[in-house]
Amino acid sequence: MANSMTGFGQGSNEYFFCEIRSLNHKFCEIGVKLPSQLNILEDKIREYIKQKIARGRVFVFIRTEASVEAKRDVTVNLEAARAYLSAINQLSASLNLENDLKASHLLNLNDIITIQRADIDLDSTWENLKNAIDMALISLLEMKAKEGKELVLDISNRVSEIEEIITTVNVLASGVVDEYREKLTRRLSVIMPGQELDEARLAMEVAILADKSDITEELVRLSSHLAQIKETLSLEEPMGRQLGFLSQEVNREINTISAKTSNLKITQLMLKAKNELEKIKEQLQNVE
Repeated sequence: MANSMTGFGQGSNEYFFCEIRSLNHKFCEIGVKLPSQLNILEDKIREYIKQKIARGRVFVFIRTEASVEAKRDVTVNLEAARAYLSAINQLSASLNLENDLKASHLLNLNDIITIQRADIDLDSTWENLKNAIDMALISLLEMKAKEGKELVLDISNRVSEIEEIITTVNVLASGVVDEYREKLTRRLSVIMPGQELDEARLAMEVAILADKSDITEELVRLSSHLAQIKETLSLEEPMGRQLGFLSQEVNREINTISAKTSNLKITQLMLKAKNELEKIKEQLQNVE
């Protein structure tokens, strides 16, 4: 069944929090925001999510929990601290200044404190991170699938509406030539009252009109395209691009039928079909 391209999901464990949002987009575009110490995993995250999402603009936000952030090495340069302290004491004595120095003051001086993140174990880090990503993906995909069902239902109903219109048009099209012959005969009778009609010329005019206004092939192709849309909607794979192509073909046949017919009722029905198709195309913009 079709999936929507819009969705939201979150997942977390004691190490990581992950949030994934997905919006409409022609292609699969994934943006990842994560702590700098995990930048080495950015491409791996992107490729992993691409295995689950075929199309859409995806935003991935990852943050580390406190247990991970706390893993840092802090070292104190005692030699530098002693040197600073000696210089400050010397300055205080030489200038007869009050020495109100505290240990916390030294922390603001260069080279006293060095903070270095501990090296991370990429294998275990990836497994913990993937766990949070998987939880976010599960809730995201559930939302996409739920919205996808609604999309399929709406699109299928509108396709059925167009199919009913085609059934009516087929009936009307079968009588277009006879209707035109009758109208032309009445018109000629008014223009040339009392004169015998040239049946050969009349038959030729009717044949020309029949050839120009024949929409049989277009109706057959239109029915075929609609059947393909319904069949595609039942597939268990991404289908947005294929449905987009089929909707363009449906649009082309509707336009051709509208241009060729001289029957007002058929024209009105094609306008109704066009309106249904536009609503289908709006829905297809959200199909993965």
